[in-house]
Amino acid sequence: MPSIEIQDSEHHVLRTIPLGGDCLGHGGGPFAMEKGKAARTFRELTTASPQAPVGLTPISPDLPGPGVYFLVSVWPPHVLDPLDPATPEWLRRKRADRFGNLSGNTRSLPVRIEIGPVSDGQ
Repeated sequence: MPSIEIQDSEHHVLRTIPLGGDCLGHGGGPFAMEKGKAARTFRELTTASPQAPVGLTPISPDLPGPGVYFLVSVWPPHVLDPLDPATPEWLRRKRADRFGNLSGNTRSLPVRIEIGPVSDGQ
């Protein structure tokens, strides 16, 4: 599953937010990104904590406030284990989309965003 890493203007990681769904079974995975194709998702980032019910700790905002930030997509790619050369061709085609082990983390290029202060005239 991909995540979004939020960095400050000096590229220090402030937090990492998982972008995957909440489903952990019953057909919810695995998440796959087709090779050579862009995967798109939408996530609203906040600079204010949402209202929390009395007695519960408020959830911290995604961004501390106005400023310059960098967003980086981070995901652990699957590395396919090679098939045995003796595997028949029909079985090779059938197993062509299987997953192997996870291998490290892959990172996108950073995207720079700038959040300005809220003005009274909005």
